[in-house]
Amino acid sequence: MIVAALVLLAAWLGAVTVILRRYVRVRQRLLRDASIDQLEALLAEVLERGDRMGARQRESERFQGAATRLLETSLVAPQLVRYDAYDNIAGSQSFSFALLDRRHTGLILTSLVGRDGGRLYVKLIHEGVSSVPLSDEETTALQRAREDSPAATDSPPGT
Repeated sequence: MIVAALVLLAAWLGAVTVILRRYVRVRQRLLRDASIDQLEALLAEVLERGDRMGARQRESERFQGAATRLLETSLVAPQLVRYDAYDNIAGSQSFSFALLDRRHTGLILTSLVGRDGGRLYVKLIHEGVSSVPLSDEETTALQRAREDSPAATDSPPGT
């Protein structure tokens, strides 16, 4: 254990030595080849670049915040359940379609298709709960969407 620590310490000291030697060479070259006016101009340019980088960093952080908010409200795991709503209609023409965001808020769109026409229903979902009763197929679509979607506490991709 002690040998490993000594080897690690030696490697660290070697890396620090290399970095310091590079720093000393650059510093000597700057001081040898440049006048005070040139060094002041170089320092002003470096400070200006630092200010621009800071402004870009702040803009990037604002963009990331907006993207994160957008991701939190975008659809993450739409689920479709097809079925036969009526005994005399085959082919699974009816469906329930759950559209939820990361907070499990969204809607369930249900289309019931029969021989004489069809009906379309929309039921709002807030944090995984409907304010009106759901059919078995709507409940299945909701459960699948909740299971397949990342939790609201998970970080959105890229953060």
